Amino acid sequence: MSRTSYANVLALPDAAQGWNFDLFFPTIPGTSISAAGLTYACKSTEIPASTIEAVDIALHGTTKKEAGRATYEHTFPATFLGTVDWSTFLAMRAWRNKMRSWKENSGSNSQAYKVNLELDLYDNAGEVALTLILAGSFPLTINGTQLNGAESTAVEVSMNFSFDYVSDLTGF
Repeated sequence: MSRTSYANVLALPDAAQGWNFDLFFPTIPGTSISAAGLTYACKSTEIPASTIEAVDIALHGTTKKEAGRATYEHTFPATFLGTVDWSTFLAMRAWRNKMRSWKENSGSNSQAYKVNLELDLYDNAGEVALTLILAGSFPLTINGTQLNGAESTAVEVSMNFSFDYVSDLTGF
């Protein structure tokens, strides 16, 4: 096999663009705030990382490595535009309170607060190229929101979510 050539590179499909995605929320538990608004306000997220555990097999003074279980980190970040009505922040806080309220020392069972999020990845023509389902998702952290009176910037609401598993529509 010869070294990679310019013709080989030209034969590749177009590059995937980092902005060609939507993160869809079916509902936001604990609130009536628009789930669609949360989708539109999503500035960034990432496809969750995965890992293959290494299995060491030690025999006769040597170690052989083999692939173990495939696992996910079970978390992913997302950053949202903070709007003047603070609806993103309020929605996430209401979701958190639906899960566990520190004020009332109460909470909900997981079926009441877990949702399946849909991460659609688009091609350059705007068609869905891949859909990932992040099953059993819920917010883990609402990160600190930066405010700065010395410059003009849009507020961002940054969060980390937990999920049970990820799948795509091909059954993977």
